[in-house]
Amino acid sequence: ARRNRQAFLSIRDTYTNDKTVSANLASSRSAVAFQDVKDVGGDGSVDQFQPWMNAVKAASMQAAGFYRAIFNKGIDISGVVQAAGDFNDQDDSAVEDGLNAGLLIIRRNETGGFGYVSDQTTYGKDNNFVYNSIQATYAADIVALTTAQRMEKAFVGQSVADISASLALMTLEAIMGDMMRLKLIAASDDAPLGFKNAKIKISGPTMVVSIEIKIAGAIYFIQITFAVTQVTQSA
Repeated sequence: ARRNRQAFLSIRDTYTNDKTVSANLASSRSAVAFQDVKDVGGDGSVDQFQPWMNAVKAASMQAAGFYRAIFNKGIDISGVVQAAGDFNDQDDSAVEDGLNAGLLIIRRNETGGFGYVSDQTTYGKDNNFVYNSIQATYAADIVALTTAQRMEKAFVGQSVADISASLALMTLEAIMGDMMRLKLIAASDDAPLGFKNAKIKISGPTMVVSIEIKIAGAIYFIQITFAVTQVTQSA
């Protein structure tokens, strides 16, 4: 029905209860904010807002960022507070624990300002790189729904005497070209155009479309390997 949605939720409770709520949701389509944020209020003064404002910030950042992820970006706030006081965003172990529970965590940056540590959803069944990411789910939805809409507009109601599987395949490839230009899919070693295994099958009144896309996700980690060796000198 093309009604894909993502829910940005909030809870203001103890850290333990926050984790329980997030774990019980266990949905790739929900993200849970639990920290208060300080921001400029309607009267021009800095106020402390409950986590609903945190959720609004995350949702608006993803909508504005489009193909970009919300984490490691500056958030337009002046402070972050966990109201119950039993979570410390500077504690690496606590942050890791919160991410494992599927919470959306804001952390004070070492260089100043505030940013999301990850765009974690509440999905916790496995390490699926799409379902665990707000951005990847958002991008995958746009590609899937746009493809469905454009293919239906082009071919539904047409006669098989006027169209062919090869024509439909050309249309599908053109759509993927647009997705590549919009940076929603990206080149991969096994798919330089951002997709592969595109197939069209027309069987009676049904057109079956299948394709593997390379979603343009975000970089989460930098893994660096050093080889340390002894100094050798000669003269």
